[in-house]
Amino acid sequence: MRIFEVTAHLSTDPDNYGTSINSWNAKERHKVKEIPMSQLITFEHPNKMKDPKSKQNMMKLAKAYHMGEKIPPIMVKKHEDKYMVLDGHHRYFAARLAGIRAIPAIIIPDDKITID
Repeated sequence: MRIFEVTAHLSTDPDNYGTSINSWNAKERHKVKEIPMSQLITFEHPNKMKDPKSKQNMMKLAKAYHMGEKIPPIMVKKHEDKYMVLDGHHRYFAARLAGIRAIPAIIIPDDKITID
């Protein structure tokens, strides 16, 4: 079983908007949990998926979900009574498009996240 630590940095700067994820081997283990799509909210704006390259990637992932292929988990943080997607927006939108009801996710603890 892989053991790793994950940290995330959320940038709200319009010139550098997004999330960067770092992971490395460590003593802390993060388990993958199936999270219902209805409990997820996004950090990225849905219009990002209209970009031709993003749309192509999302469609490819939607097909993979529909075919039952194993897709890496998304990374989320607890946000009020839901989970905010930090990494894996293409996978999230693809899963929605494919009609997936729950998606594998790793929950990153708040103490491992920085925001500017």
